[in-house]
Amino acid sequence: MMNGVRKFATTIALAGLVTLAVEPCVTSAHEIAPAQQTVEVEGLTIDLLRCERSNQATKCYLRITDAKQGDYCQLMAKSARAFDFAGNEYIAKETQIGSQTGRGPGISLVRGIPVSASVTFRDMQSAKDLAGLEIIAGGRGCAGRVFQFRDVAITVPKR
Repeated sequence: MMNGVRKFATTIALAGLVTLAVEPCVTSAHEIAPAQQTVEVEGLTIDLLRCERSNQATKCYLRITDAKQGDYCQLMAKSARAFDFAGNEYIAKETQIGSQTGRGPGISLVRGIPVSASVTFRDMQSAKDLAGLEIIAGGRGCAGRVFQFRDVAITVPKR
């Protein structure tokens, strides 16, 4: 493997009659982004800190910061989805923002003060990493803002 690229060359002999030579082909591994990514939309910033798999769940940890005063923001589970590199879509089962947890928790944000948040997915054990993670914010002041993260690593914490 050279620079994340694997080269394969194969010669196949079929019953001594035909020999096929397959030219080297190049396949590249997915370029996975650093652990933390940041997306800002209309003064609302979401930092994707990391995604971890444990047991039957994959949880993505976030930090949300608002540049305005008093926006009420929700993280709706049905509006958060992940895509693996095989093209499978996963819808979140639970979200958390501040101390609120559920399928659509929300809080009033304070300008410039980060709040912890998370999005939890179930039944995605086959996904090694994510091609994309999309979160659509809801709530008065935040509704409709779309945050997209690409090439997200999923880690398994050491025990």
